[in-house]
Amino acid sequence: MNRLCTAFLLCCLCFFVVTAQSQTPDLYDETVLRTIDLTFAQSNWYQLLQQSHSSGVDVPADMTVDGTTYTNVGIRFRGYSSYNSIGASQKKPINISMDAFTAGQDLYGYKTLNLNNGFRDPTFVREVLCYHIFRKYMPACRANWVVVRINGENWGVYINVEQINKHMLRKWFIDEDGARYEGDATLPTATSSGAAMTWLGTDPLTYADNYDHKNPSIPEPWTPLITACDKLNSGPIGTLKNDVEPVLNVDSALWMLAAQVVFVNPDSYLYFGHNYWLYHDVFHNRMQTLPWGLNMTLAATSLAGSSSNARITFDLFFNQNHSGRPLMNRLLAVPEWRQRYLAHVRTLRDEWFDWSILQPRIAAYQALIAAEVAADSKKLYPTSTFTSNVTSDYVSGFFSIITGLQPLVTGRRPYIDNHSEVNVASLTVMDVEHQPLNPTHGQPVWIRATMGGASVPVDHATLYSRVRGAFNESPMFDDGLHMDGAAGDSIFGAALPTYTAGAMVDYYVGAVADTSVSGAMSFGPRTAEFKPLTVQLPAVNASASLIVNEFLAKNQNGILDEAGEREDWIEIHNPTLNPV
Repeated sequence: MNRLCTAFLLCCLCFFVVTAQSQTPDLYDETVLRTIDLTFAQSNWYQLLQQSHSSGVDVPADMTVDGTTYTNVGIRFRGYSSYNSIGASQKKPINISMDAFTAGQDLYGYKTLNLNNGFRDPTFVREVLCYHIFRKYMPACRANWVVVRINGENWGVYINVEQINKHMLRKWFIDEDGARYEGDATLPTATSSGAAMTWLGTDPLTYADNYDHKNPSIPEPWTPLITACDKLNSGPIGTLKNDVEPVLNVDSALWMLAAQVVFVNPDSYLYFGHNYWLYHDVFHNRMQTLPWGLNMTLAATSLAGSSSNARITFDLFFNQNHSGRPLMNRLLAVPEWRQRYLAHVRTLRDEWFDWSILQPRIAAYQALIAAEVAADSKKLYPTSTFTSNVTSDYVSGFFSIITGLQPLVTGRRPYIDNHSEVNVASLTVMDVEHQPLNPTHGQPVWIRATMGGASVPVDHATLYSRVRGAFNESPMFDDGLHMDGAAGDSIFGAALPTYTAGAMVDYYVGAVADTSVSGAMSFGPRTAEFKPLTVQLPAVNASASLIVNEFLAKNQNGILDEAGEREDWIEIHNPTLNPV
């Protein structure tokens, strides 16, 4: 359902309703360690769970959390390497489906729980840490920890990762009803590079062999993916920008690639072309990438190299020449997008990839769970490695070396700093703002920004703006004629393009250093398209009013929406002849 309508409905209801969720720390609060008690009636429950991994059939159990018991939740084992590659350990990753047998049942508003077993991470912090960081620059899941007990026995600490479903998507997008695809190279029918947005032709069945479509009942379920793959892989590099921007959020894809590379996670799109999702953002009509499966971040896998030094120097352009990885191979072949990618690498380096920044957070995370990790007799690694793998490498029984967090970060930071395409003169885009702050109808809106950075000359500056779809680009000027102050004062200005009255306009500014110096790109704000600034344009008739005509707050048997689902809905009526 469109989030604008949902928000309006919630405003109507929230005056009267105070939910239990609002009074309880969120299920994914990183400062809270909950216990999940599972009780199975069947004596052979573990064998049933083993069977569930291949069958996908949930096993019923009662679940108690915070003193409340939820009857008949669905439990099954999940995972691929984290299930198949842990030897004789019983500590398999777990999926909990709250409404598998009881319609409408949820836990604090959430219907699905993914509990990961810490595979390839003796420290237990990699997933929570990297999801936390990634969320600063792209839509990504939340994660924390829980303690699991089964039939009274302690099964220890699990990493609790949010499911990519409509509940998660409505936090990030205006409309959460779009098609969702998991790029899944582990599907039995998957082909090499088939799940990596390569071109597989026009037959939807070919894509179904490589992507797990999560809501295939929507109209034309495969069309957005096929269209995006076509535009990404077809045509010359010279026209790729105009071809791809309307159908793919390129900036978000570059953020995902940059984060996976900086934090050394080849077990992702980079290596296998998997462990990521695609969502069709219906409002902007573009495909959106989302990261997934971050347990092997920070070089916890031999895929990053056979030695510690190889992992420290993990290539910033890993697999850029692989034709089966078009997000790397095609996007980074466009000079402007390559510079945008490098700008994101610098941002991640500056704001996070520093041991003085990461160490306090890692210490706080471990302090929360340390006692329960020590008490966990089923965990995959010795208790001593919980702390030792923070500061030193660990030679694991499961696939060789797991690189220590501190030696990786302290060793890799100089590699990034000194990289020939990173260590170049760049600008700082500061004080981005719009004037007037509260424009009236018909009044032009000006955007301006100050360019700084050790006297680095500016080649050009660009205003990026949009209401829907891809961002439009407008040149900015430092000539004293565009509300930019005096000519040559390093303040650039441009008029906002004309948009529909009443629209909420997103905008940000990009600047390119003189190509004779470096040609490096910078943004203000540094999050670029992910968290742009906004300006609300005035409506034509500000005095017009709307009427809430009808709403249905619990649609179980009512009408279907445009996505073929029975969601809550609201009808808004304009009683006048004037548009609002």
